[in-house]
Amino acid sequence: MKKNGFSLVELLAVLVILGLLLVLLVPGYLQVYSSIRRTTLKNKISEINTAALKYGNLRKDDIKDSTCIKTTVAYLIQNGYLVSEDKTKDAIYNPTNGEPLDGYIFICYSSNDLDLVSYYATEYNTSTYYYAGDIVYTDATHFVLFKCNIDTPAGAAGSTLTNTYSTTTSKSTSGNNTTTSTTTFADRNLGQKYFQQITF
Repeated sequence: MKKNGFSLVELLAVLVILGLLLVLLVPGYLQVYSSIRRTTLKNKISEINTAALKYGNLRKDDIKDSTCIKTTVAYLIQNGYLVSEDKTKDAIYNPTNGEPLDGYIFICYSSNDLDLVSYYATEYNTSTYYYAGDIVYTDATHFVLFKCNIDTPAGAAGSTLTNTYSTTTSKSTSGNNTTTSTTTFADRNLGQKYFQQITF
């Protein structure tokens, strides 16, 4: 006599196989999806930095005199260097969390490249997970920027990017002339494993 349908054992076997497939495939899918969003974010930041350089070229002399200037995504949108992704406000969104990209863009004169460079950076936060290549700042006024060397779990670098500033004055004499120079520097207890300071 021919059986109709599946037995309970057969149904359980199918459910077990489906469960195993989900366990094996879902993490891989999530990893690929996360990687796609990170790539999209990198492309957006690259576009922002390119737009900032166009703006910076109009103020190249000012930047040479002060080393860096900083601006925002909203300012670049308002002045026609970028197009907003939002009809109600000037914003470009982070595809990894849906939040606006509201960090600073630092446009600096590089003595190494003898040209302008641009860095989109967010303020360093010990509770944030950072990926290799991310740029953070600890002092926007003094243009103190760091680049993340390796993926850094939240809190792994601790508060090691905190800066304390001090000033030293030195004198040098050549012939009848005496030159006095004042240098401001930061005493940094850096976690070199995770972050490296960007120099200009």
